[in-house]
Amino acid sequence: MPTRPRERRSSRGGLPATLPWVVALMLLAAVGWLQLSRYEAKLHELREAADDVLGGTSDAGASTHERPASNHLRQLSSSKRCAVQLEAQGVLPDVQGRWAGREGGAEGRSRGLQHGSDGAAVAALLSSRRRLYDAMESSLLDKGLALGATVTQGLALGDLFTRDADGALQPVLEALAVPVRAVLLPLRDQSAAGQLLRAAERHLVPLVGPHGLWLQDSNFYHSTIYHASTHTDPMPASVSQVDAEERAIRHVGARCCPLRVVLERVVATPSGVVVACWQVVGGTDVFELRRRLSEALPHASRQQIVKDRAILHITLARIVAAPRVDGDASGDGSGGDADDSGRRGARLVGRRAQPGERRGDGGGASDEEQRAAAEEAAVLLQAAVDGMTAELCGLQATMDELWFAEEFHKLALALHGRFAQRPVPLQCGDGGGGGGGERAAAH
Repeated sequence: MPTRPRERRSSRGGLPATLPWVVALMLLAAVGWLQLSRYEAKLHELREAADDVLGGTSDAGASTHERPASNHLRQLSSSKRCAVQLEAQGVLPDVQGRWAGREGGAEGRSRGLQHGSDGAAVAALLSSRRRLYDAMESSLLDKGLALGATVTQGLALGDLFTRDADGALQPVLEALAVPVRAVLLPLRDQSAAGQLLRAAERHLVPLVGPHGLWLQDSNFYHSTIYHASTHTDPMPASVSQVDAEERAIRHVGARCCPLRVVLERVVATPSGVVVACWQVVGGTDVFELRRRLSEALPHASRQQIVKDRAILHITLARIVAAPRVDGDASGDGSGGDADDSGRRGARLVGRRAQPGERRGDGGGASDEEQRAAAEEAAVLLQAAVDGMTAELCGLQATMDELWFAEEFHKLALALHGRFAQRPVPLQCGDGGGGGGGERAAAH
């Protein structure tokens, strides 16, 4: 019996059934290649930036004309280079909310953030903080170092410190009729706190001398989140009312997750405050944390100290003497010469008073001399915090509890005054906040 010839599909009679799959695979391969190329380009920029920072090059024979990306990155500030590095490593997302080298993109990664479930929310908060930090960073060079300006919460250096017979700083402790009640986010990671303290000592002490700055106690590094009562807008409360505030805060803590944070830069303000600036990469974003606390504490001070709800910063030190504009700024900071030159430089910086000096002592400097000294001091201080940023870039920590703190002296946590704190764990759950919690630890 003759066999029937096999039918062949004509090109005019329809497409092979496998063709759509082939096209789909080709598209996937193209998308994958583009993503890989983008990631490799980021890594290349990172290597170039590292070469610039270290003063070397990955190719000894490369000319400056062959390295345009490197030349561009060389012009970036330490904070910008840090941001490029963290984005290339996938530690931070880019401005579109995309995470380099991570499957699922920003949408998948952002599930770790309670505030928002899409990449746009993550990117918006990151960009908001970055703009704020950019403004803080640029203000030092724009305005110069002005140690007589308001330093913290309406107070100047002369209100915060005096000097003993040896020239060492002594805090001025002022008792409060109504204790400040604040919700803080402490940095309890002692490894991270130790790195911050050592970087501050390494880069700042040689600049101003051992008596030229006030280093914060690393055991109490914290970011202020919200105030139930401030010293500028006090809200008196009975013991039972304070306990009710604690229960409300515990209710918030029970529903919020620990924050995973990464250091993006160190910034110095025109008044000489040196702060570590962080981004949130997991847990409940600090913006959401402040929103919930504002709802939980309806009778809180209207004049909040922290104006921007997105900010997450920790004060590391306060500069109280100008960098040595008339000497070598790279000295070891030991001995009297460093401190003396720091004080002489401080007299040229516009301010109300230097700790331990008579108010109005301008040292006889003209306005132009004061402005020039302020600008030069700002450049020296900026170089120091740039060094801290380069050293600390990418430092990560987990902040897993709040403190409900009562400060019985003005700025007690900053000035070694008397305070008490009640720890409130961030439990990342759906349950209630419970009743009375742990008793306050007094200091």
